[in-house]
Amino acid sequence: MSDIKIGVTLYCFTREYCRGELTLEDCIRIAKEIGAEGYEIVATQMIPSYPYISNQFLGEIRAMSEYYDIKPICYSANMDRGLRGDRNLTEDEMLERAIQDVKSANRLGCKVMREQFLLSPAGMARLAPYAEAYDVKVGIEIHNPETPYTPVMQEYFETFQKTGSAYLGFVPDFGMFATKPNKPHWDAALAQGGLEKHLELARELKYQEVPQKEAMARLREVGAAESVLVAAQGMYNFVQFKKDCTREQENRDLAG
Repeated sequence: MSDIKIGVTLYCFTREYCRGELTLEDCIRIAKEIGAEGYEIVATQMIPSYPYISNQFLGEIRAMSEYYDIKPICYSANMDRGLRGDRNLTEDEMLERAIQDVKSANRLGCKVMREQFLLSPAGMARLAPYAEAYDVKVGIEIHNPETPYTPVMQEYFETFQKTGSAYLGFVPDFGMFATKPNKPHWDAALAQGGLEKHLELARELKYQEVPQKEAMARLREVGAAESVLVAAQGMYNFVQFKKDCTREQENRDLAG
């Protein structure tokens, strides 16, 4: 029998939470109601004292954990390299913030922390002793358009192997397994006057790995609406997909 448990990231409720339609407690309650056994908390959105955990907030989380019988298991950290207005944060400054995130994750009782790849492989290696000391496993998020095989993720993997730490790894976003266009984007393009045949052309151009610049030119040549061009931009960027992701699905190298 599998040891995998089902959890939910509270990021799923971002729109409703940011609109004030749901409170943090509502998000936690719904997570429990839909069958989650734990949840990921989005630190910058939901922790008023971020990057620190106040006694008041900790007390509220513990009370809700007891009442709803569900606990935070993953801490979604944020690496804001552009935090300052005059310059980007240095590697040392980003490491300092990551260390604080590890401490906050530990204080909340989270055993996993999702880190963003703005913290370099070398920075992650330096973070390992702190992750071990605070008993928090830190995973770099593999988010579309990255896959386990893109150079930056391979660099992380090689660095993690060299450290030998069991506390460094990956948190895969399942968007990297996408084999079809993003449906909400597709539907939005149609609703805004785009033609399905033009969206289908955009999809085929992406499947054929036609370069983005050439694909956009082809779409303009056939008179594709602006909404289709916007959707096509997404196909080549944040919501990429490929015709086959067998390699990613069968990969064992990054499983540790």
